[in-house]
Amino acid sequence: MCEDRFLIKKSVLLALLCLPVATWAFAKPVRILAPGVLGVVCQRAVCVEDEERRNDAVALYDEAYAFVESRLSQFDTKPKMIFCSTARCYRSFGGGRERAISYPKIGSLISADAWKPHFVRHELIHHLQFQQLGAIGTMLDPAWLREGMAYSVSEPPEEDLPLEFRKYQERYDQWIGTVKTGQLWAAAKQL
Repeated sequence: MCEDRFLIKKSVLLALLCLPVATWAFAKPVRILAPGVLGVVCQRAVCVEDEERRNDAVALYDEAYAFVESRLSQFDTKPKMIFCSTARCYRSFGGGRERAISYPKIGSLISADAWKPHFVRHELIHHLQFQQLGAIGTMLDPAWLREGMAYSVSEPPEEDLPLEFRKYQERYDQWIGTVKTGQLWAAAKQL
């Protein structure tokens, strides 16, 4: 009996010791929490793979941050954003076929071909949604609200608005026209 307890305790301890390594290996978005381990350099909320492009990334982030706040509402904190210059960097943090992605409470990834104002705005809009509606609330909200808001407010050029999301943007634009000024988040919570 004593031997069984010792074996169980040893197994639990081993599992607990392996958990951080397994999380790092298999839950790649968690790597955004410690990007320096993968060679990414951060200056406050902006992280870059290529330090020579830091000023470009900071300028994109600052413009997008001010743009989103001026159109929606204030951020509680500045979300971390990693600007990758290579596909390898983007994949190493959990990116896939999309050009940019955000993870609630963790941060965002911008791929090498998404260093444009509307992509950065789009991802910051998702962070504002996470802040105002909660991560689960945002994901449970209708796609037309989540993606429609992000596409409508970020003002992408026509060629960067995927066909399947045009209907979401149109639906959001119709809905927001019915919402009283200053009531966006309260109305969104009621959907």
